[in-house]
Amino acid sequence: MRIQTLFFANFILFAFLFFVFSHAASAEVVGYDAVTAANEAIMLKAVTKGRFFPEGGRLVEFYLEGKHIGTTLSGGDGYALLEYLPLSPGVKHLKVKAGVETDEGVLLITGENDKVLLIEIEGILFVPTLRDLLQPVKESKEALQRLSKKIRIVYLTTMIGVKESKGRLKDNGFPSSVVLKWNGVDLLDEFQRQGIKPYAVIGSPAVVSECREHIKKRFSFEDTEDGVVVKDWKELLKQF
Repeated sequence: MRIQTLFFANFILFAFLFFVFSHAASAEVVGYDAVTAANEAIMLKAVTKGRFFPEGGRLVEFYLEGKHIGTTLSGGDGYALLEYLPLSPGVKHLKVKAGVETDEGVLLITGENDKVLLIEIEGILFVPTLRDLLQPVKESKEALQRLSKKIRIVYLTTMIGVKESKGRLKDNGFPSSVVLKWNGVDLLDEFQRQGIKPYAVIGSPAVVSECREHIKKRFSFEDTEDGVVVKDWKELLKQF
């Protein structure tokens, strides 16, 4: 009986330790890219996750360009929010940290005279091929490298998600900038609240159509009645 009790106690202890360490090993923090105008406060966001679900009650530290800018506690839904007032424009490196877990992102701060270009990732920068689900469109990287010297770029993902999109862009040498989930007019309204008026959009007919009331310059490589149709990136560069 004593042996059974000892075995049971050791089993419970082992199970508890396994749960604790496996739970900790699977914990993570995820930072979100963001866009705002200089001198416009923005709510930076991160989420802390446990093994299966968001995990609240964790301290999250925010860093911008390596400088600590604040610490906040994640709520019951796992989200940690930090209000920040940027003073100077630029593409800034953002880092979030919760315990030993970290994640990185981008904060795009636009200046008063900056032009902002929204560009869809799927079908515009990457297309499916027989070798891979997504391959860069010919000349797209070189075109964006040129455009990024005179215009602010905001990448939009409609299908593959932010994390996958950021990895694809980085691995293929595209200019660094924010990657946002496209949610139509809601995102455009959020830009307006942050003092940002996009100059142009390049996307599929569906995205171009959603932007017709908000953005004057609209381009697509596919037939659309809501924008200018261009045949390739060379022709598109002439529009800027």
